[in-house]
Amino acid sequence: MAVWPRGGLGLRPSVAATLVLGFGALVVIAVGAVFLITLGIAEVNTRELLRASARQHVDAVVASVSVTLAPARAQAEFLARLIGSGEIDPRDDERLQTVLLGALAAAPQTSGVAFIRTDLSMVRATRTLSSFDSKSAPVQDRTDARKVLAEAERSAGPKWGDILYVPELGDTQITLYAPVRRGNRFLGAIVSVVSIANLSRSLSESNSNSVAFILTEDDRVIAHPALAGGPRGASPEKPLLKLTEIGDPVLEHIWSMPERAAFPASSDASVLTHAIEVSGEEYTFLYRRVDDYGESAWIVGAYVKSSVALPLMERIRWAALATAGILLAAVVLSVLLSRAILRPVQELAAGAAAVSRFDFDAIPALNGAAFREVDAAMRAFNSMVRGLRLFATYVPRALVDRLLRMQSGTGLRPEEREVTVLFTDIAGFTELSRRLTPLRLAAFLNRHFEMLGGAIDAEGGTIDKSIGDSVMAFWGAPDHQPDHALRACRAALAIAEALDANNARRIAKGHAPIRLRIGLHTGPVIVGNIGAPSRINYTLVGDTVNVAQRLEQLGKIYPTDRYVTIVASEATLTRAGMLAHGQALGAQGLKGRPGAMEVYALVQPATA
Repeated sequence: MAVWPRGGLGLRPSVAATLVLGFGALVVIAVGAVFLITLGIAEVNTRELLRASARQHVDAVVASVSVTLAPARAQAEFLARLIGSGEIDPRDDERLQTVLLGALAAAPQTSGVAFIRTDLSMVRATRTLSSFDSKSAPVQDRTDARKVLAEAERSAGPKWGDILYVPELGDTQITLYAPVRRGNRFLGAIVSVVSIANLSRSLSESNSNSVAFILTEDDRVIAHPALAGGPRGASPEKPLLKLTEIGDPVLEHIWSMPERAAFPASSDASVLTHAIEVSGEEYTFLYRRVDDYGESAWIVGAYVKSSVALPLMERIRWAALATAGILLAAVVLSVLLSRAILRPVQELAAGAAAVSRFDFDAIPALNGAAFREVDAAMRAFNSMVRGLRLFATYVPRALVDRLLRMQSGTGLRPEEREVTVLFTDIAGFTELSRRLTPLRLAAFLNRHFEMLGGAIDAEGGTIDKSIGDSVMAFWGAPDHQPDHALRACRAALAIAEALDANNARRIAKGHAPIRLRIGLHTGPVIVGNIGAPSRINYTLVGDTVNVAQRLEQLGKIYPTDRYVTIVASEATLTRAGMLAHGQALGAQGLKGRPGAMEVYALVQPATA
């Protein structure tokens, strides 16, 4: 076997030599590089993925807080605008109670809402577990009321206030107040409160793999799933519980080892992370500072067992080791595999060479290979050959051959060319089609077109289309054929001869003979790819095509005693050198064409 055969463009290695020598050497070199690159990229990608996951996790908790608290802000803003605009009289306690109760019912997150006037009188509505309540009364804690009014008067809009324990509601509440103004006159403040129990319930609905929390900067717990039933032990003096008082041993140790960060998703500008160990289990905290809900910042976040994410890194390492092992095994197997790969590759190469010669019929079906990819390539090749064979039945063979031999599509651009066009039509086809069943009619047409196609192909013609029982063919394109007119005439006479033989068989069986009209004309046309980008045909356009069809129709006026009437223009017979074989029919006017042209009936030469 030649290892270095000489190709058309210098020395080229054989597939066998490449597989045996090159593949093995390349795999050995690649093992180390692939191992290191795979591990490095996998770790970087996994870290980035976990960082993004951390950000999304904290974002989900922050969004849950916003969903709970935003309605209270919108409610207070709406009520302040309603009273300030004069739609509600700020002194109409009965109307105010009704409006406040309606607003409270529309915002289930809100525990209570009140309107405090500048004279320290108040109208309020509150929610209990089973009912709503409203009343008008003077403010009991006048010091806090004056503080709220002073803050509200200085504020341009709704503002989050202190977190207070409200004995009437039996829960710690997050307060929000909104100034009420009519013009430049300050009328009072709308105060809304949201219980930390409601906020804690919203956190308990987040990711089941994590525990969400909200802390103050001095390590008081604002919200936690354990507080969903209310903070046990809270009071006006101690509205928020300490980390050690909510019964969460993991959150209790959040700041015990803040410097250790084994979790791959290291801190970035938006989310901070660190890990701690509690009772032999490592937990990772993800949190963010939020400054939107009062004077002091909130720490909003969640914690999760580090074991939920760390196995990702271990699996990446094992995958890298497995890849290295597979590559090493490939080195050992490369010599054995090369022979199994070489056979189907050689068959593919032989088949491709046959395709390049447009010799579809000589290509045997490839039997497949032991390797999936090569077997898929061979099956795809078989499908391609079947498609090309089918393609050749729908597209003129000359055109297919031209397409395969072309280096680009420029040769099929529309251009002006002199060609000879042939049209055929079966006389009395309508009556014939009525006598035959659809299946018999289809079989008849297939045999008829096979007879016509054989005569046209034998003379190097291109069948453009079949329309019903008619055929349009041409010579002189896509390849240049200087004798295109002669070829067309010979094809027409061959069709006449074949039809005579076919009619003899039909008459012997008791069937009526078939009569055929043929029109021939030579002239200039536009030929090439014509049509929409999604549906392009290689076809002819021009008056020459119309004239050929009109000449075929003249066969109705000038029938002969032969089964085939061939009507040709003077241009065709002159170009073919067969004017002597034409019977002059005189100058004829053709429908849709000014003037007249000399027309002939082409007859079979005596020597044929």
